Amino acid sequence: MATRASVDQFIQRAEEACKYALEQLEIANQQEHYNTSEYINAQQQLNEVYNDIQKLMESADKQQKERLYRMQLKINRIQNDMILDQQNLIM
Repeated sequence: MATRASVDQFIQRAEEACKYALEQLEIANQQEHYNTSEYINAQQQLNEVYNDIQKLMESADKQQKERLYRMQLKINRIQNDMILDQQNLIM
């Protein structure tokens, strides 16, 4: 069973990854191009956090699963925005 503290720590880590990704997305939009290494790093961090959520959900209770699921949705939204913006910047 996942402890409340471990889920809280993980949610904090996920929030930080989301914040970093959103910063990179903002920079890309302002400059009309993106810093490839930092942008890709942000995408990789989001992917890693998303995969870790999958693992953590296996040992989470119902309430924790709900929190983790909401975080998954947030990560998905940011990932989609990054992919779409990346394609728009290339065109």
